[in-house]
Amino acid sequence: MYSENSRPWFFWLLLAIGLILLVMFAWIEELQMAENSDVYVVRVTYGIVLVYLVWMIWACSRYIVYFDGQSIIVGYIGWKVTLAINEIESAEKVDIAWLKWGGMGWRIRGLKSIGYITKSGPGIEIQTTRKGRKYTFNCADQHALLSEMKRFQIQVKEKKS
Repeated sequence: MYSENSRPWFFWLLLAIGLILLVMFAWIEELQMAENSDVYVVRVTYGIVLVYLVWMIWACSRYIVYFDGQSIIVGYIGWKVTLAINEIESAEKVDIAWLKWGGMGWRIRGLKSIGYITKSGPGIEIQTTRKGRKYTFNCADQHALLSEMKRFQIQVKEKKS
């Protein structure tokens, strides 16, 4: 069994943005009340933005990689994928460059490559039978995860040169 659970650095960024927006909302609310004007539109707009931001903060609060021999779970608390062992064709070590993925978080390249990217560095790419998709994700201990996968007869490819 392999288990990894971490908090991505951008969680703190989202949290800071949320707190700043909350303070700004309170400040604008105070100004609007002082002027005694209609603030309905401002309240609704800020409310929608804050609800979305709170959801994003929760969804990205934990990054998990979990393999138990039956399935692998990869992603964020609110946005993850579960692949059964029979859906996995192969796995291999990769070096992830988040700029090549166009950022961090849940990323899509075309229709066949999906990434769960938290930083540049070590990662794993899994080829699946699910519509021929590849899932690429960060992994703190590539060797341990690939050893576990190999133990359950998943083909582990050598790194591309």
